[in-house]
Parts: sequence; C-alpha cells; structure tokens
Amino acid sequence: MRFLRIGALVASAVVLAGCGAQDEASGAGGAEVVPASVPVFVSIDSDLSSDQWRQVDELLKKFPARDDLVGELRSSMKEDTTLDYEADVKPALGDEVDLVWLDFQNDGSNVVALTEPKDEDAFQRMLEKGNSTGDELICEETDGWQVCADTQAKIDRFQAIPGDEKLADDELYHDALAELPDDALVHVYARGESIVEALKDFAVPGSPLPLSADQRPEYLSAALAAEGDGFRLVGTGRAAQAPEGQVEPFESTLLDVVPADAVAFLTFKGGDQYERQLQELEKNETYRMGVKEFEQMLGIPLSSLLELFENEVGFYVRPGSPIPEVTLLIEAPNEQESLKRVNAAVTALTKSMPAQPCHAPTEEAGVKVQCVSFDEFELRTAAFDGKVVVTIGQGAIAKLRDDGDKLADDDGFKDARDAAGMPAESVGFMWLDLEDGIPMIMGLSTASGGSIPSEIRENLEPLGSFLAWADNDGRSGSFTAFLQID
Repeated sequence: MRFLRIGALVASAVVLAGCGAQDEASGAGGAEVVPASVPVFVSIDSDLSSDQWRQVDELLKKFPARDDLVGELRSSMKEDTTLDYEADVKPALGDEVDLVWLDFQNDGSNVVALTEPKDEDAFQRMLEKGNSTGDELICEETDGWQVCADTQAKIDRFQAIPGDEKLADDELYHDALAELPDDALVHVYARGESIVEALKDFAVPGSPLPLSADQRPEYLSAALAAEGDGFRLVGTGRAAQAPEGQVEPFESTLLDVVPADAVAFLTFKGGDQYERQLQELEKNETYRMGVKEFEQMLGIPLSSLLELFENEVGFYVRPGSPIPEVTLLIEAPNEQESLKRVNAAVTALTKSMPAQPCHAPTEEAGVKVQCVSFDEFELRTAAFDGKVVVTIGQGAIAKLRDDGDKLADDDGFKDARDAAGMPAESVGFMWLDLEDGIPMIMGLSTASGGSIPSEIRENLEPLGSFLAWADNDGRSGSFTAFLQID
C-alpha cells in the first residue's frame, strides 16, 4: 500500500512539476525481470517528463480546480508518508513502477511492486524515511530492480517463481499488448489461465465452470492513455476458441431515426448469444428455478422475450419536462408479434407496480399507441416501420416519425465520433453528450430544490463527450472508451 501511496504522490506532483526535458528510459522495463507465469502485471509510467504526463498536465489545465486539488493531495500524501516529491521521490523512483499479483487470494493483497531506481542511495533514503511512519515496506534488489512488499514472504514467493522465461520473451504477453497504445500511462496484462482458476473458487455448485473454450480467455489486457483531446481506455482479450454465433460488427441504422437533440444513445445486437447463455444457466438447478419464477411473473417464456434483441436495439435519452424522455427502440421484422411480447412484459410490470390506463390519445402520428400510467410516468408502446418503441416521453413517437434532424447528422455527435476515432461498424456503442447532458441534469436538480456549487459547475464545463464501443474478430475482442475534454 505504501508503494501505491507513493504512486499517488507522483501522479499529483506531475501537474505541478510542469514540463521538462525528457529523460532516457532507465531500463528495459519490468517485463525483463518478471516471470512469464505471473497472473497479473501492471506497468505504470512514473517518469514525469514523459510525453504521457506532459499531456495529462495539458488536459488538467482546463479544469479550474486543478491547482487546489493537486495541492491538497500532495499535502495529504506528505502527511501520510512524510515524503516530499522534490526532495525524496524524484531523485529515487524509477521511470516505471510495476505491480505484480502473485495470486488472487487474501482479497487480492498478494502483490509486489518493482522499480529500477535512478539512484540506489536516494531510494534507500526514501525507503527509510517512509518507513518511519510505522507501516514498513520491505525491498530487495533483483537484477537491478527493487522488489518491494509489506512482508518478506511475498518477496520470497516472487523470487521463487519457477521457470526462466520472462514476460518480455512471452508470446502471449506480446499478443496481449499488440493492440494497445504503445505510449500509455498504465498497461495491464492478465493471464487467462490464472483468471479461470480464480473463478473456480467463486463458482456456484453446478454452474458452467470450468468455462467452455469460447468463454475461456487466453489473456486480458488494457491501457489508459492521455491524448490531445482527452483520455483513452483500450481493452483486449482473446478466447481459446471463437465464440459460436457471435455478433458481427454492424453500422447502426437507428441513428437515422433518433432525434438529434438526444444526449445519450446506446445500441447493440444480441444475436443468439442470449439464448445460449440462458441454456447454460438452466443447467444449474438454482438458476433454473429463478428463470421459472421470472417466467411465471412475466406470463411468457424468457426465451421469447430475449428473441426481441436478435436485431439492433437502441436506447436513448432526450431533454423532457418534468423528467427527461427515455426511449427504447427495437428493430422488429415482425413488428406486431414483437409488440405483443413487449406489451406482455408491460402487463407483468403492472402486477408489481401501481398502474392504471392513461388518459391520453390512443393514436400518435398515425400510429396506434398503448399507454399505462404509473405514479411518476406514463409508459407508451407502439410499432411502426419495422420497429417497436417503448417510451415515457409525450410526443416521442411523433418525433421519431418526423423529418427533423437526426442524430446521425448531428455535428456534436459527429465531432465526438471523430475525436474518439470510432469506426462506422462495431458490435455496439454508447455515447454520452456531457456538454449538454450535464447542464440538463443540473437543471433538474435545481428545479427540484437542489443547489450545485459554482465551483462544481465550472469544473464540469470542460467535459465534452464520452464514447465507448466494442468490436470482435474471431477469437479476439476489444473495447475502447474515450472521454473528450474540450
């Protein structure tokens, strides 16, 4: 934990350290000394003069509270560790800090930290000063790197890991990092075999573990990087076998009907994966009984409801009064049959929540509408143009059917997409318009009697948008998330 606190001190210090001359890397990297068989390896850039930390500094300058927050963090870290960044940490800590998990026992606390000190004497002085607070950190040198932990036993376990192969020479490790940004603040690698073994400890008797080949990961990896427009998180994974019936990347057609003033949009396709997962769950007696109880409440088989999600599904939010409009869109080749299933689910909902028929027109924009009134909202369902819509918005159906501006052509959405670099096709994505959505939420809070301090408003203004999407290619899958900062 002390090494993590030192890392936090480094992170906070960077925005006050400013830019400086970039140093050469002090070594080949921790992967050169870490055994290839470790379950999890995390590499953190601790070189404050690196391009990544320079970019973090530029992004944080856009937030008014930057200096105050960093100053408070540095002060609290100094009180906790007695360490000063300029005097103690900067001369000692290496350009890279690595965390290595030995296993997943003891709530994930079996971890050692590694760094290649810039100055051994300065590192020992930092260690002695930090240990003076009472929480002792033990470090031993291994191949020029300091291996640190809160107990000697963890260091001994790390040094006793069998095998001569290191991560830097491991093919699986290289495959895991191949699709990640080379230049990043943090890289994370997890060996799939270790994850599967750990999952067995938490498995419910009779559950589908060990996992099938198309569910069993060979590896999982991720990286967090700072860019000119914001922060990017990328994750990848590869299964031992390509999943059956996986969703192929698609280009959303619902973007062409969703109104342009939407502040949030989510889309995905289920294919037949939900049906396969349901079949796996039903192999377990506990899950099977739960499914049966749910089906009895619903009045229709769960598989029948899951079939609604075989095609594209969209979910979006628009400004509304007194509450935002929330709408679910479902592509439905047989729209009347799909509407029947949706209405059956709504009827089941009325059995567990107080509800009554709406005092509203039964037709909107030439479409027959079924409406149920709950305490806080009215739920409308309809089918048209090969789609089923479920919404709490008055006028939402008419808005979908009119010739007004749509999200696909909205400049704000297109700018967010360009900044994030999202491809036209994916297996699903989520978009949040933070620039317009946050003021909407704050307006609702104010209208309900709440008060939002001006300093919070000012520090939310730089947030532009959030965009996340997933992709797959045979055995491999990936996700990307991008937070745009204006």
